[in-house]
Order: sequence, then structure tokens, then C-alpha cells
Amino acid sequence: ARRFGFTGAEFNDSDDMLVEQAIDLVHPAMQGRDKSAVNTDVALDCSVDGAGKQTPTLLRGLEPATLSGKIELFDVVLEQECGLGLPQWQPLISKHYFTLVSPSSEYRTNSTFGGVDGHDVDVLLEMHPQDACLYNVIDGQTVRVFNEQGEVFLALKINEAVKPATIYTPKGAWLKGNKNTINALIPGHKSDLAGGACYNDARVSVEAV
Repeated sequence: ARRFGFTGAEFNDSDDMLVEQAIDLVHPAMQGRDKSAVNTDVALDCSVDGAGKQTPTLLRGLEPATLSGKIELFDVVLEQECGLGLPQWQPLISKHYFTLVSPSSEYRTNSTFGGVDGHDVDVLLEMHPQDACLYNVIDGQTVRVFNEQGEVFLALKINEAVKPATIYTPKGAWLKGNKNTINALIPGHKSDLAGGACYNDARVSVEAV
């Protein structure tokens, strides 16, 4: 904070002062203990009061922030905005066989560390053996993964842990040996609620190179 020129009094707080600010010493879950008695490797269940009883409601005594003040299964506001007062499942229509899943990798935090040597060793496309036979591709072969949005070239890894009709490759890869990352395969439309990106709607085809 000093190096960045921040001069606020809060930046001068000691570790003990920060702990006191972070811990509610009078909370029933503390059971009268001092902060020094709280082990750093044990979590306190703050949903339990001092008598060992669960708090009475799901919202821990707070009123739901709905028009009725109750927990609502049907949302009038969402019904008016987009006709989705109740959650609905809608089938995704696509000519592409594979569902592409792209969770985080243990080698990277999103794309952070992607430029470090050895942190891109998992940038492969994993496929179930059944689908590999269906598409006549083999382990270690370079394949083209494509849809209407774009294409990516990846080395194939056969893995029985992958669900049939699904292919897996981790997100966060840098542009190393590829003109695109798998971001090029994500559809451009937005979700029906909140207008978020539809990563789970990515459908692709695969062919041998």
C-alpha cells in the first residue's frame, strides 16, 4: 500500500487488529472463546447457535428479497421479463455430434501461468475410445475441432474417463502452435437468464488431420 501511495489509516492496521475486525467475537458459534482459541485448521459452523441448534430458517432469520417476502418457486419478475417464471430446460439443436467441455486446468488459473514452461502439457483433446473408433482417429494424432465459429487443432488423447459424445480440453491455453484457442468455438449467443456466456452450449465436430 505504501509503494502505491495509499495513506489511509486502515493500511496501518496490525495483524491482530485485522483478526479482530474479521472475527465476530460475540457470535454464538464462538461460544465465548477469544480469537486466540480459534484454530486455523478448523472451520466454525456459524449456522449453529450457542446451544448447538441450527438457526431457524434457510435464510438465517432474513426475509427473502422477493415481492411477496416469501420464498417463491414462481418468479413474477422473470416471467414478465423473459417468460421464465419457472426454470425450464430447452434442448439444444445442433448438427455437431460432440459436446465440448473446458473446465480449469491444475496447471493454470484461467490463462495465468500459461506462458510458463510445462504449464501447457495438458493442452490436449480427450475423447472416449468408442468415439475414437467411430471417427477413425488414434491416440496422439492431431485432430481438427471445429464448428460455425472457428477451428482449433489439438493432439488427441484417448481416455475412458471421458463420457461418449463429449470431448474435453482445459481452458486457459495460450496461442502456442494454434491460431486460435478453444474460445473460438464458444457460441456467440447469450443465456436466457442474466445474459451470460453459453460455454456449455459449445457443440463441435472432430476430424483427423
